[in-house]
Amino acid sequence: MAYIAHVPLEPRCAVAQWENGDKLNVWTGTQVPFGVAQELARAFGIPVANVRVQVPATGSGYGGKHTGECAVEAARLAKAAGRPVKLQWTRE
Repeated sequence: MAYIAHVPLEPRCAVAQWENGDKLNVWTGTQVPFGVAQELARAFGIPVANVRVQVPATGSGYGGKHTGECAVEAARLAKAAGRPVKLQWTRE
């Protein structure tokens, strides 16, 4: 029998914005905002106190929104671009 992975109702999405070079604001759908904040802090070598993860009202996750890969990718792109970035993954 083939493995079927659970997925959230909507594709993963994040908006990332850097302030003053070392403070990071991220809006993303996650079930563990404090865990995502720690992931972001580790990825960028900044204190977790400099990371704010905001979770807008979104659809269910069914256990599929427990990591911050999309948020980290959006933050990397925002840092490189020097401006806020919205990233939305597709199901493909």
